[in-house]
Amino acid sequence: MAVKTIRVENIGPISELSIPIPESGGVVVLHGKNGAGKTKALAATEALLSGRSGEIAPRRGTGVGM
Repeated sequence: MAVKTIRVENIGPISELSIPIPESGGVVVLHGKNGAGKTKALAATEALLSGRSGEIAPRRGTGVGM
């Protein structure tokens, strides 16, 4: 059985992040130090789901954010 995930790459301070999506629902907690990219990960996820993914700036030094 494949685990569904949301992948965030090259956004803000994030080079690569996989967020699991629990099949049975529930809560996923993002934790880390200030500046780690928690808010950027949520903003990128929201932009993708709303169709506004072009509004998220890519990580500095990269050409594309996903």
